[in-house]
Amino acid sequence: MWLSVLTLGMFTAVSHAAQAQSQSVNVVEQITIDEMYVEMDPEEAWLLNNKDPSDKSTFAARVKFDGASHPARIAVSGSSTRSFVKKSIRLTLQDDGQWLGGKKISLNAMSSDPSMMRVWLGWELAKAVGMPAPVTRFVRLHVNNNYAGLYLGIEWVTPHVFERDGLSGEGNLYQPNDSMYCGDLSPLSMTKTSPSTGEGCWFDFSAQKSFEPLQALVAGIDATPSGEFHQFVDRTFVKDSLEDWILVNGLIGNADSYNKNYFIYWSKADKKWSVMPWDFDLSFGRNWDPLLPSPRDNYNDNFQYYNAFSTGASSPVKTKLLENAVTLQRVRAKYRHVLGLGQPLEGVSAYGWFTPAQMNARIDALKALIEIDAKNDPYSSKRHAEFLEDVEALKYYVLARRANLANGMASEGVWLYYNDLNWVMPPLKPVQMSATANVRQDMNQLILMDKENGLVNAILGSVDVVKPAVVTTVVDGYQTPAMLPPGTSGDRCLQRSWTVAHFSPDTKMTADLLLEYHEENQRFQEKGAKVSDVHNLVLSVLEDGVWRDLPTSVNARSKTLRTERVTFGPDKPLRFVACVK
Repeated sequence: MWLSVLTLGMFTAVSHAAQAQSQSVNVVEQITIDEMYVEMDPEEAWLLNNKDPSDKSTFAARVKFDGASHPARIAVSGSSTRSFVKKSIRLTLQDDGQWLGGKKISLNAMSSDPSMMRVWLGWELAKAVGMPAPVTRFVRLHVNNNYAGLYLGIEWVTPHVFERDGLSGEGNLYQPNDSMYCGDLSPLSMTKTSPSTGEGCWFDFSAQKSFEPLQALVAGIDATPSGEFHQFVDRTFVKDSLEDWILVNGLIGNADSYNKNYFIYWSKADKKWSVMPWDFDLSFGRNWDPLLPSPRDNYNDNFQYYNAFSTGASSPVKTKLLENAVTLQRVRAKYRHVLGLGQPLEGVSAYGWFTPAQMNARIDALKALIEIDAKNDPYSSKRHAEFLEDVEALKYYVLARRANLANGMASEGVWLYYNDLNWVMPPLKPVQMSATANVRQDMNQLILMDKENGLVNAILGSVDVVKPAVVTTVVDGYQTPAMLPPGTSGDRCLQRSWTVAHFSPDTKMTADLLLEYHEENQRFQEKGAKVSDVHNLVLSVLEDGVWRDLPTSVNARSKTLRTERVTFGPDKPLRFVACVK
């Protein structure tokens, strides 16, 4: 078992963990899978999947769901995902039929997500913390009686989504223009237009088109000093709307927001604004790579759980919210609550929602339902293997992300938001890291984390020790290991080594061992030049001057290596390297 008690260096994050784990996470009934059947001309069905990605033409179709058939127009949807073999689909009903309350059926292909879980989990989190969110349904799509794969149906966003959240349905709904990257609620966002298309930074989906409410909001944000921003937020936004926006995006690493990929709604009757994030495809460890050509800059195998919770495009709302002492503490308290750290917030739902125990229960429940779809995927024979690996990577993301946040801004210590518009965060490239932690007899799992960088050094699982002891780790990263097994070439190894030492005068410790390496982007990664397939990596350990290989499981998605039942002698450091044999 790789969950339960978390110990971060000398910081123990177990307060109320038992309470969080004892809560019933009964999610199977919440997951709905619909069957949907589309009939269309076979040649047009071929064209739908094979035409130029920029072609936005539609075709006639009939769609059947809930026992009734409806005439419709069918088209490929999305932007960068249009280049994938499995396309996202939009159907527009041509009669009085409705699906999820509307005439537009949006089916997310989840082509960039081998787990087929990220978007669903993102919306479940948003709902749990009380944000407005669309209804979602998994859909098994059949085209001309041929199984076309599993999709996630997402309710078309209208003011009704916010009305369901308690606001008046009469108001103004806006979304940043996805292609402009400028919907950051700054004054410039109200004036900037594309020289080629004439489009501005915003789309207005209101029945009565008017940008006046949005212009007034932007002016108010711009005019309010950071020190007074909490008062402006309380007057202007639905309670916790902005704080929850920061919370959801930061937990799942949804950096693709703040200037695009969100909706903002003005309720005329309530005179309040509400924000809803959008598009969770690139989350839960997925990482943009500026060194790769499009679309691989977005869709690659990189992995990152340690990005700042405030990462993403600059935004005056985000900056002033986190510079303000009152709203910053609200955000930090929300993080601690959802991470299951300390006392629960009174009257607030979702305590411990992002603990490994609760998240693993959701992931396992969904896996049990959709694994058959991964096995039967009509587009790739590799999908099932990728699915299984990515599901485990999701679990590792939750474990490591929670530990990373608990180590930093969610801790009880002093934490300040730093903002400099001229500063660009360099890629994280720690050369040496270390951690020290106490291990006890009743401890199922120990996370050893470098506090300065918030990075995992090692994870011990199923710990077997007869008395308390101290464990230390030292990680030498981004460099060829100083010592290697005889005859081993450094370019066939990870450019990282791990030393784990157990200090106790008269007892041994046995534990499963999980180690990570980094692949942040093409330039900052630790694969040796001749490591082509990381699945072929084997951990070797140096003990008493002798090298021996260990049974090794590699997860190429989460960049982790696992070996079981390693015995650590008292005061006897073990050194580990990973190489292709």
